[in-house]
Amino acid sequence: MRTIKLIAAVISAAVIMAGCSGSNSSKSGEPVSAAPQTVVSSSQQSRTTAAETVSTTAASTQQQITTATQQTSSALNINSNVKAAAIYSPDDNRFIFGKAKDTKVPMASTTKLMTALVALKYLSPDSIITAGSELSLVHPESSLCGLYPGCSLTLSQALYGLLLPSGNDAAYTIAVNTARRASGDQTLTDANAVKYFCTLMNSYANELGMTSTHFVNPEGWDDPNHYSTAADMIKLACCALENETIKTVCSTQQYNFTTPAGGNLQWINSNKLIDKQSAYYTPGVFGMKTGTTQNAGSCLITAYKTNGKTFICAVLGASTDDDRYIATRTILNAYAK
Repeated sequence: MRTIKLIAAVISAAVIMAGCSGSNSSKSGEPVSAAPQTVVSSSQQSRTTAAETVSTTAASTQQQITTATQQTSSALNINSNVKAAAIYSPDDNRFIFGKAKDTKVPMASTTKLMTALVALKYLSPDSIITAGSELSLVHPESSLCGLYPGCSLTLSQALYGLLLPSGNDAAYTIAVNTARRASGDQTLTDANAVKYFCTLMNSYANELGMTSTHFVNPEGWDDPNHYSTAADMIKLACCALENETIKTVCSTQQYNFTTPAGGNLQWINSNKLIDKQSAYYTPGVFGMKTGTTQNAGSCLITAYKTNGKTFICAVLGASTDDDRYIATRTILNAYAK
């Protein structure tokens, strides 16, 4: 972790300074090579000035150690409100921080990143899909985007309904239409089409090396056999970011859709980190997906760019929506450097 490395570096600096002032060993007992000695005046003024310099440097070093430790402690304390979390640097190909990142947990609607990826693997963004009887499979109390039987739209438009307001109706419409075309069997029942689509989701997960993930539905509804890990979800997010359609959709704050019947639907992104009117707005964030269910808690996958570097953060199982945003911002502030 970058912050912990900072602490180590600062401690090392303090040890070297101690060696310059007369000590020849570190706190851990490791020998420290003596610095080359410089001949100076033996006057009292020279000795006093040197002592003051050492004292000032030591105080500065101690302050750096304290600050770095507080930053680390703050991140870890905030993360006590989440089940699992991690931040990854695609540029460096490494995890910078993780809490229970390999622990299997439910991931709620962050699932929809996979739903989008699978659909785009088999259909083009301009493919026309139509909502139908599969809408009856949508669970009561689901988040919806407002599709209705007979409503036709492009896959690209449906993805806005899927990823912004997190429409479960869009998830089932996308899943069933994709499954029938991918299988070449237009007679698949709604239920069998969903099962087929989940097979495609799990196959894609295997391709991505998501070895601790399993999907049984396209929307992320709670189910004992529907789970992932923070590390696996970051693998999914990295792949999703390589798809320009998904990248564009996830970074959009609002999208207006006119239905074939003439209705107007306004889809607002549920991710407050990209909402300039939100107290949680965070410059540099450009997606990706929220998720909330009773068992999964509040989840958030975040794509963030700063100083030319991209970072992917996953927070799963936060106690509240506020906690997921606070935890994400704390992790980004501590480790995305």
